[in-house]
Parts: sequence; structure tokens; C-alpha cells
Amino acid sequence: MQNFEYYNPVKVVFGASNIEKIGKLCSGIGKNALLVSYEYVEYMRTTITDIETSLRDCGIAVTECFCVTANPTLKQARKGVALAKENGCDFIIGLGGGSVMDCAKIIAAGVLYPHDLAKMILFSHSQIEQIPPTEALPTVMIPTLPATGSEMNPTAVITDEDTGKKSYVWEPSCLYPKLAVLDPSLTVTLPPYQTACGAYDIIAHVIEAYFNGEDDKYNMTLHDQMQLGVIRAVWETLPVVMEHPDDLQARGVLMWAASIGLNG
Repeated sequence: MQNFEYYNPVKVVFGASNIEKIGKLCSGIGKNALLVSYEYVEYMRTTITDIETSLRDCGIAVTECFCVTANPTLKQARKGVALAKENGCDFIIGLGGGSVMDCAKIIAAGVLYPHDLAKMILFSHSQIEQIPPTEALPTVMIPTLPATGSEMNPTAVITDEDTGKKSYVWEPSCLYPKLAVLDPSLTVTLPPYQTACGAYDIIAHVIEAYFNGEDDKYNMTLHDQMQLGVIRAVWETLPVVMEHPDDLQARGVLMWAASIGLNG
């Protein structure tokens, strides 16, 4: 076994219908939330209404920031930063898949960042000009697509629309979410194609670690079996979800596997 350090401060609240108590869960985090989600949210309108009602019932103000697309851009993050500053938001909620959660992290850091947001992103490993963020507003992640594990890691991927470059920021000191609310009931209406894409994303993350070049037999005994366990769970659960989309137990396995697959 190699020496290592491991730290994951994300509080996870897992289970169906947990979305109904989001206000109570956020009560100790802040008083003024920026709710970040997709540009087109009509299909989630009931969920959004439930979230906003729960927050306001607990005395938490809500500002909507519905501007995120697949492969979020710095322009969208800048819009979120401006909204958060204008409305005095003191924490950020990301409701959606990896694109939304990643954008929410960059917004959270951007509110306190003294430079242009592009400086935050590591666009080159050979000519490093990145200035990493050192602080961020607290974030709460509510994933609606089990895939990226962004709800439980300190990484965000974003695209600079001016240059077309897509890259990331990884900063354990401030980008770990404060809270991840994993509610598998939010995923039962996912189309089969999106469900399958998410499942294979989970597997891809684990395979990256599985083929790590290590030939230490003890390392393989423990780590490989952990990784294979996630792959097997997804592989066996995906057909169940495809045949029974409303199976909350199976949906829950995919949701937790996504978090386990890429959380540091």
C-alpha cells in the first residue's frame, strides 16, 4: 500500500423524499440561497416549487439562476456570480446533473474570487497560469442525474466560450460541497438514454482508477475489488432500471454508485 491522505467533508443525506426537508437541511448553512439549474427547467417545475417552498418556510430567501446548459460556460458562471452578489446570497444550491453542479461550484468560488473567472481554470498543464480559488460560499448539491459524482468532490469542469477550451478547477480547500442531498425519486423520470449515459459515466470513472499501473498485489486485493464492486453494482442494476424506471431501490444504487465512483 502506498502512503496517502484522504479527506471528504461532504455531508450526505440519502433517501427518497428527502427533497421535502431541504429547508431544514439548509437552515444551518445560510439565509439567502442562489438556486442554480438548467436554462430550461419546466420539466422540473414541481420539484423547484417544492424546494423553494421548503426553503422559504424555513426563513431562507431564494434567488433563481436558471442559465446552465450541457457543458456550462464561463459566461453562465459570471451571470450566476453577478446574481449572487446583487442579491446578497450567502450559499449556492445546485439542482441538476454534473453541468449544473460544476457551474454552481465555480459561482460559489467566483463570488469571493478577486480575479476574472478564467484565471481560476487550469487550461494548461505545461504553461500554468491558473490562480486557484482559496475560498468559496458553501454549496448544497441536489443531483438529478447519477453520473459525475460532482456532488461529493471538489472538481468543476467548464468551457471558455471565447476560446472554445474546456477544462477544470480542482481545489479541495474550498470546493467540496457542504451538503449533498441524494434523493433517487428525482431520477425516476430520466429517459432511458440519459440513464444509460450516466451509468456508463460511473463505470468510466472507476475504470480510470482500476487501470492505474500498480502491480502491488495487496493494493489490487483491496482497491481492485472495491472498484469492481461499483462496476458490478451498476452493471447489474442498469437493466433493472431500464425495465422498471420507477424502482427506487435500483435508482438509489445508481445514485450512490455515482458518488462513490468519483469522490476522491
